[in-house]
Amino acid sequence: MFLFLCHAGQWDVLFKFFLAEMVFPELLSFKESLELTNVLLSSYVLCHASNPGCYETVVSCWNLQTSCCQVMSFATPVIQDVMRQSSHITQMMHSFWKRWSLEYLSSLQSRTEAADNVMVHERKLVLIVVGIFLCLCLLIDFLSIPPDSPNQEDQFALLLSQGLTSSDSTWQSSSDLLPPDDSTRLINLTNFEFLINPPCLDTVYLVLIHSAPYNYDKRRLIRNTWGTRVSVYFFIGETDPSNQTRLDIESETYHDIVQGRFWDSYRNLTYKHTMVFKWVVYNCPHVKYVFKLDDDVFMNVIQLDELLTRTLSPHGTRNLLMCPIVWEKLPVLRTYRSKWRVSFSEYRDHFYPPHCHGNALLYSPDVVFKLYQHLQTDQEYFWVDDVFITGIVFSKLNLTHAKFSWWPGHDEPVVILYSKMDLQQYDPHKTLFAYLWEKDYVFKYKYMYIATYLNTSLLES
Repeated sequence: MFLFLCHAGQWDVLFKFFLAEMVFPELLSFKESLELTNVLLSSYVLCHASNPGCYETVVSCWNLQTSCCQVMSFATPVIQDVMRQSSHITQMMHSFWKRWSLEYLSSLQSRTEAADNVMVHERKLVLIVVGIFLCLCLLIDFLSIPPDSPNQEDQFALLLSQGLTSSDSTWQSSSDLLPPDDSTRLINLTNFEFLINPPCLDTVYLVLIHSAPYNYDKRRLIRNTWGTRVSVYFFIGETDPSNQTRLDIESETYHDIVQGRFWDSYRNLTYKHTMVFKWVVYNCPHVKYVFKLDDDVFMNVIQLDELLTRTLSPHGTRNLLMCPIVWEKLPVLRTYRSKWRVSFSEYRDHFYPPHCHGNALLYSPDVVFKLYQHLQTDQEYFWVDDVFITGIVFSKLNLTHAKFSWWPGHDEPVVILYSKMDLQQYDPHKTLFAYLWEKDYVFKYKYMYIATYLNTSLLES
């Protein structure tokens, strides 16, 4: 309080408090001392200003305080003595300030040191807690690491051992194994039907493509390029009337559109993926391989044919789900800025199970049938189809994902083309398929088609 009054320039209040508390407490009460101090203050100011009539003024000032004098008439000699010894009072004040300041600073330093000690102790506790937490995280992560997977040669040998011969049956696709109402159900939809349902060609493998209703140009590019060398079907959901009219005309022209009764949207991709399985189960009993693709992927059919009919087996294989990338521990995106955002109510874990990057998936028909059975029986739905079908549901089959990179001599069978400069990554003798970025889409398609199917030199950018 003294320091505050001093800093604020309140010398009169300071002096009043000093005299009332330090000088007169033994003679007067605090109230009486404060009244006496009012007189002394004005007298002290005048004396401090070197007024020649200082002491006479003090007496006259004191005599004016008649009320105070009536109460404390005996105090006049004391006041006169105090004023005569004003220098002594000043020294007392200086001594008091010095002593009090030292005591205050010492107390402040003690409190500061105590606070610092507490802060240091708290920091040590925080570091200990953080260290224990990190150790637990590392321990949990270490314990959750799956056992070492076989190397590429062993994995490829396993794939070859699953190959079928001409006398083997690839899979069981009998409607007797499905419930009676299965044809009208799609996971948890009970009124499903195929709105457009072309016949399935009897071929070794099929390429079944996820496409949006308005992606006419992408479907046209596929039909006019590598789609002429393989059986291709485009899978689509319901759309608005204007798009539906164009789809009907497109279907009548090319007979390669498969449409189901559910709204075509990004959040309904799991329905579309399951519709692919349903169509194969009900319409394609003799197919040996099923290749699910997105419509922004360019396929090298020459390399695909070599992989399926020469490297593996033209009669098919078992227990196969092959993909370009297997995500082992992909974190769940929670940010609102991402179109792949998943809320905790949709998926509670922080990491997805191992699953495939879903742009290009190669299935054996027996795996198609088993996945379809689980999807229809469980009737659970999660909209991220890559995670749900190739991760959560596939884990129930106790099988292992395969990678296209296990194909000997094809360490990088998949390339991603963001720009024209990336086209040099495409090797028609090794690349199986390429993901196309939207920029320069047609140019990149033309580039790869000529390099792959027309045996010409690569185009210059």
